[in-house]
Formats: sequence, C-alpha cells, structure tokens
Amino acid sequence: MTARATECVCRGFGIVGSGVFLGMTLSVSSVTLPMILRQRTIKPRERVELFKDMYELTVARWLPIGVLASLSYFAAAYFAPAHSGRHAKSVLFAAGAAMISIAPCTLLFVMEHVTKLKGYLKLADSAFPSNEEVLTALRRWGRMHVTRTVCAGAAFALGLYNLMS
Repeated sequence: MTARATECVCRGFGIVGSGVFLGMTLSVSSVTLPMILRQRTIKPRERVELFKDMYELTVARWLPIGVLASLSYFAAAYFAPAHSGRHAKSVLFAAGAAMISIAPCTLLFVMEHVTKLKGYLKLADSAFPSNEEVLTALRRWGRMHVTRTVCAGAAFALGLYNLMS
C-alpha cells in the first residue's frame, strides 16, 4: 500500500470514527439521559442504576473507537504527502488531538460526577439521596458530558475540512 493510500484509509477511519463517536455523545445527551431523567415511576436507586449501565456500556463500546479514530488521524498526518503542505498535516494532527482530548476532558470534568453517582449505589436505602439530589447529579453529569461532544465534534469537523480542502 502506498503512503497516499495509507493516508486516505487512515483519514477515512478518523472521520468515520469521530463521526460515530460524535453521534453517540449526541445520542446520550439528547435521548438516553433525558429518558433517564423523565421517568416518573422509578426510584432514585433505579435511576442511578440505569445511568451506571448506560455509562459502562458506552465506555466499553466507544473507548476503542475513540482511540482508533485519534490514532488514525495521527497516522494520516504522518503519511500525508509532503506536497499537501503543512496545513493539511496540521489539520489532521489537530483532529487527532481533539479526539484524544476526550480522555483528559473525561478525567478532569466528568469522572467526578460518575464517581459520585456510582458511589450512591453503595449506600443503604435509608441513606440513599432523594430523587431531586439524584436528578441534580445526573444533570451536572450531562453538562460535563458536553465537553466530550465538543471534542468529538471538533475532530469530525477538522477531518471533514481536511477532506474537502
């Protein structure tokens, strides 16, 4: 496979990976989390259990895609032909950086809320937070989750920009 073909394949994996990751983050924010928040007939513990399941399932499925997308962008930047210019390489590198930045954003902004919510499940029913406290914690998590959506959106947009320029 030539360097140009490798660059095209890697860029394709980066664009598709960041695009589907963006779709997942948007889906969680616009469908799954609101569904968990709107349920009126479930107890606070059940609400947190739904969140925990959603979080663990998405991490298990999407973490590898996020890593593959970022590595693909970095590889595409490496294999981009010299005549494509520094701009093209820089855009692909920035797309990879935006995608991989989801990890530190998660550690800095999101994990605190995940840990808090999962910690609730260790409490006895008599000590479990009220429904309002759980809803507030879930909404805070949702606001912090947006940082990951922005990172994936930036990576996807940069990948498309590189493709079109």
